[in-house]
Amino acid sequence: MNVVRALLAAIVFACSLAQAAGQRDDVLRTFREYAVLNADFVRSVSAGTGISGKSYAQLRREAEAYAEGPFEVALRQAQQLLCSSQDDELLATLLRVVAATANSSSESPTDVLVHVAKCQPAQFRALAAQLPEQQRARLVRRSPELKAALKLAARER
Repeated sequence: MNVVRALLAAIVFACSLAQAAGQRDDVLRTFREYAVLNADFVRSVSAGTGISGKSYAQLRREAEAYAEGPFEVALRQAQQLLCSSQDDELLATLLRVVAATANSSSESPTDVLVHVAKCQPAQFRALAAQLPEQQRARLVRRSPELKAALKLAARER
């Protein structure tokens, strides 16, 4: 009976690992897709159309819907994943996408970064210190708490 329980526990554990890995991949894909969509939208602000050929109005609708839907969900999943384990690729991608989408008025990306800076301070400081100055400057403008965390990371460079 103990062997069966141990086997079941191992299966449940393996399934949860597989689910977490799939969730991580989904989060990374969502971050990358949102960065591309937002870049297209930003271009359309001055050019009238994005690289995709879509109009400013269409790209604005798409970017807002993506930010409020899949990106918002991915942010919460990333926070959970990052606070439960160290994942340099996921955190680096999160930092880059938040910097790249600094034009967004949503506070969720900043809130998630601040939370991650608190739950994984050493990892956050190490990866934030590796950001190019321009990306770090975009992040600094998002909130006083994030500015403080990034300032600390810059001192450790």
